[in-house]
Amino acid sequence: MRKIILASTILVITITSLSHALSVGTHEEINEYIAQNTLNGFSLDTYLKNNVGITDGITSNINGLEIWKRLRDGGRYEDEPLYIRSVNHFHDPLKAIDQAGFTGVWGTGILRGTSAILWSQSAKQTQSPGGYYSWPDARQYFYNALTSSTKSVRDTNFSDTFRGLGQLMHLVQDMSVPEHTRDDGHYLGDFYEEYVAKNQSNDLLSAALTNPTFFPMTGLTQLDSAFPTASIPIANLFDTDQYGGTNPGITLNQIIGLSEYTNANFVSTDTIFTGYTYPSLSTSVTKTTRDIPDPMNPGNTIKRVYYYKIADGDTNYLLAGVGYLYFYADEYNIHMVPTKIISPMDDNVHADYATRLLPRAVGYSADLLAYFFRGQIDMIPDEATGSGYVIVNNTDEDMNGAFELWYDNKSDQRVKAWSNSLSLGKQSSGNNKSQNITVNNPTNAKDPGKYILVFRGQLGNEVDAVAGKNVIINTYAHSEFGCYGYSANGYFDVPPINDGGGSFTVDGIGFDPANGLFNFTVVCSYGSGNMSCDISSGFKPDYFPCRIDHCEGPWDGYSFYDVCTLVMPSGHGCYAICDPFDMKLQADTAASSSASADIAASGNATNGSCSMLKIN
Repeated sequence: MRKIILASTILVITITSLSHALSVGTHEEINEYIAQNTLNGFSLDTYLKNNVGITDGITSNINGLEIWKRLRDGGRYEDEPLYIRSVNHFHDPLKAIDQAGFTGVWGTGILRGTSAILWSQSAKQTQSPGGYYSWPDARQYFYNALTSSTKSVRDTNFSDTFRGLGQLMHLVQDMSVPEHTRDDGHYLGDFYEEYVAKNQSNDLLSAALTNPTFFPMTGLTQLDSAFPTASIPIANLFDTDQYGGTNPGITLNQIIGLSEYTNANFVSTDTIFTGYTYPSLSTSVTKTTRDIPDPMNPGNTIKRVYYYKIADGDTNYLLAGVGYLYFYADEYNIHMVPTKIISPMDDNVHADYATRLLPRAVGYSADLLAYFFRGQIDMIPDEATGSGYVIVNNTDEDMNGAFELWYDNKSDQRVKAWSNSLSLGKQSSGNNKSQNITVNNPTNAKDPGKYILVFRGQLGNEVDAVAGKNVIINTYAHSEFGCYGYSANGYFDVPPINDGGGSFTVDGIGFDPANGLFNFTVVCSYGSGNMSCDISSGFKPDYFPCRIDHCEGPWDGYSFYDVCTLVMPSGHGCYAICDPFDMKLQADTAASSSASADIAASGNATNGSCSMLKIN
């Protein structure tokens, strides 16, 4: 019975103590700030709007919750259920990775965990309990979110993507907690994490959020993981395997794992000058005093002695308080078992820790999010041939894998229209474009010409990366001049058309290489069986020698059979969409300065899209 009671007591103490990594509230606040702001050049909001067609960005509601809240809540869920996942939130950078996790209650093996690095890179569908939210899982969710047939399934996978990223960010943030890098289960209190939670609204966290310490992105994109069993480069955020226990100075390098920095420069309650070479009592610290409240005489202050870090890595902060009897026993060489009156890890110590550790918790976890979405791809007209398209790698890492083009059909199902395996050099290589690609628009597309380009394969040193980009193809004019006009949302919206006749105006945006963006207006009139569209104002023909000036043709209330006039310089051709219902006109006549052609197509009389002046 005694053994059962003892075991139960140990279990309760351990589970309670393991819940004290950075508090749930701190994780949530850090994740929320990262989701809502631009850090180290990356904005999640901008990425979602510009790349994957989530027009409301982080405020988009997916399955009942906004995206930024999904990321925030991941900071909480990684400690659930019952904090059992927390045993996998430890990593000692001085041990072999298969031994670097939590060794169990007071080293007994009870509730032993795996290294946080291995946990973060668990094979898909293997994390347990609490769901599957490793990096490979998040990658799979993201691919599914871009390509699954139905919107409901895509939304569920988007939700899991952002929750999973929030949980992975939590793991990185835990590497800023000394207990989690020095195998200290912090069973009986004195938690640095509790101090941060208690003072969450103070200037320390605010300063960390607005002035993070980042891990250089080159440490992820150009540096392999040091661990063959955890080969995804995010391992470097945790541990670069440069600190070996005797070289603390190296932890001041910019490219250094967070666990290495924390282990070498800070202590936990149960590892003050014990268990690790550094920080060292003999070489790393000197003694100093501070006034603190007198625990025996409320309202008064007393001098407390602290160990102040002066060497061996980071410096100029309080490392730990000196327990009263410890201090006197040391000063007078009294050999006794001292009784601590107050904890050596008090608020003064924790404030100095937070000043240095919280900025890295913010910066390193922000880097993880940016790394996940770093893949930048596009599909653009092939200027070299004057027709077709090329896929472009705009990331400064090589890409080798499958490129797929997906569209939504009129039944709201996502369908693959094209795929191929390609190897593209990094952006700076000059070899970052594919060969010419021809794609025929499907007849059952919900929004003709609108696709999402998806990549899955090796991106730099990451074997199974995923990237996406909304693209619009086969809906605009093309010439070798590389200038274009387009509407703000990618196509022109046409208002409902009635049978009695009328007119509508569409606003476009043009780009002039010399002077930047400009606005122009197109007016379309219809009635008496005819429709015509003309540039009304704002367009700059001097910069667009190949352009559509006028389209007109018979209109029967449903179909628009049009004749468009194109103006082009001698010796060049134009390829254009020139009517309100995505009807294509191609004129490759090189002998004259103008040309016209007929084309017949049909469109929805009440909900069309006018791509008339989407000109390149």
